[in-house]
Amino acid sequence: MYNKNNFKNKNNFIIERFKNGWKIRSVKDSDQSSTCSVKSIAFKTFLLFCLSFLSCIFTHLIFNYWINKTVISKITKLYYIKRIMVCCIVAQIAISIATFFSSLKHQKKISISMSIIDGISIYFFFYLLNYHFYNVGQACCLAIVATAILFMSVHLIYKLNIIKVNRYKWRMILFACAFTLILTELIASWVLKISYKHPLYLFLIGGSLFFASITLLRDFDDMNTLVSYQIHKDHEWIIALGFYLNIIYIFINIIRLLMATGFLKERES
Repeated sequence: MYNKNNFKNKNNFIIERFKNGWKIRSVKDSDQSSTCSVKSIAFKTFLLFCLSFLSCIFTHLIFNYWINKTVISKITKLYYIKRIMVCCIVAQIAISIATFFSSLKHQKKISISMSIIDGISIYFFFYLLNYHFYNVGQACCLAIVATAILFMSVHLIYKLNIIKVNRYKWRMILFACAFTLILTELIASWVLKISYKHPLYLFLIGGSLFFASITLLRDFDDMNTLVSYQIHKDHEWIIALGFYLNIIYIFINIIRLLMATGFLKERES
């Protein structure tokens, strides 16, 4: 059964975060149906995927309507697409930062906003892929299968307790890895200007997939903690957003891996 004193004994980062920041709402403050559950978190994660998909569709309709109404060259079109993607990335970074400083009542709006903006950037990412490669559909199907396999593998690792991620040092390692990956990606893309055929590109993808897998372990641990301690459902959105972003991140990096290994075939110019 739930015991409030357990919060003093459990050395879990997310519980400490709730204690020090957000107000914890337990089962004693509400009925049993208002506490966190795996099904509810899974549903919220699925909802974020649906919103992202709808965002892709609306972006496709609006973009094609604009293209049909405006006479522009391919170079100009690609220029606008890249600028839109940069704006989406900047917006996502800003929203990610806001997640750590906003109150609990804003987490739902933040999660929905992130999935909608993510849908826009994903659409243009695949638009550019399809512009340069002709077998994007095959790569997409393969990436979905690979993402599902990696997700189930990470879940099995967590179930078997092979790697423990509920300690503060693991969180600091994740933050350090994230900072290192972002810095390396920026240097590789903007300073060294390496292409996807460069050996360093493959190394970056491997590091990104490893980082995403460890972060996914953290999400499983956070979800298990919320459910075990019977925390109020208001805390579910931040966990659902974590699952959504990690799965998308893994999927995109598998696409990049297929590019680096030559699975994606370039269109003839």
